[in-house]
Amino acid sequence: MEQNPGKDHEFKSIQIILFFVLTFLITWSFLIPWARGPQPRNRFLLIPAGYGPFLAAVIVIWISTGRTSFRHWLGKAFRLRIPVI
Repeated sequence: MEQNPGKDHEFKSIQIILFFVLTFLITWSFLIPWARGPQPRNRFLLIPAGYGPFLAAVIVIWISTGRTSFRHWLGKAFRLRIPVI
């Protein structure tokens, strides 16, 4: 089976664009209500806004690799590598 390097490059470009669009949407969906809210502003809305890039990366990885690869990635990403003393 012959692979087409142009298609792979297009797919990676779409992943990068999707990542930035999702990051923007997730982050600003929390920041705009915070900025427009009543004057003693609740800083609690700023916490999820800071996780916008991480959530966007998780969504893009899930879409691009599938469920089983995504679960494998999550297991590797959150495995504790602290030696027992």
